[in-house]
Amino acid sequence: MQTFIPNKHLLAIATYLSLLPLVFFLPKLLNPYLPENELARLMVLLAIIVPIVSYIILPSVVKALKYLKSRNLVEK
Repeated sequence: MQTFIPNKHLLAIATYLSLLPLVFFLPKLLNPYLPENELARLMVLLAIIVPIVSYIILPSVVKALKYLKSRNLVEK
């Protein structure tokens, strides 16, 4: 069985597009609950954003690309 390895450029675009709304909206949304210290604020936000992108968004993108490739809708 051959494993599916997505195009690194597509993954880079997916990462960029997934980070944009998270980095823009989460600080504004969570501002009342975040500490005043800039470093602590950054650490809390990164602790939220990185797992969302790593464990939810990018695996979903890979799964979608694999599905599209199986249907011959996207090139490797």
